[in-house]
Amino acid sequence: MIDFGTGVEGSFVVKTRINEQDVYAKVRLTVCKMLLPRIDLDLNGFGRRETTIRFAADYFYDHYGERGGLKITMLELGENDTDEDEVVIFFAVVQALYQALGKVCHLTIDEAGNFVVPR
Repeated sequence: MIDFGTGVEGSFVVKTRINEQDVYAKVRLTVCKMLLPRIDLDLNGFGRRETTIRFAADYFYDHYGERGGLKITMLELGENDTDEDEVVIFFAVVQALYQALGKVCHLTIDEAGNFVVPR
């Protein structure tokens, strides 16, 4: 259980080769539980990927299954720095959030290199 305000750290690295293309993203973040049902997002200088990070946070929150809100602070974001990396960053952020809160994540990469994201 997380104490309100203290937070826990989560991280995830995607590093693989799909369709003869290197795929990479590294995410490190902290998550604090909050009483109010909302997401507070501190991008910490990673605003260039705000839309993707926010979409990942919203996806996680919709599947999280607990009351209250979350304060998410981005600590690190490593990437290949291409526009095609949006899905890779989404995948890594969601995985890091699940890892931080000790939940099982059901996002996968299948044998064909497709990112599988359950609804």
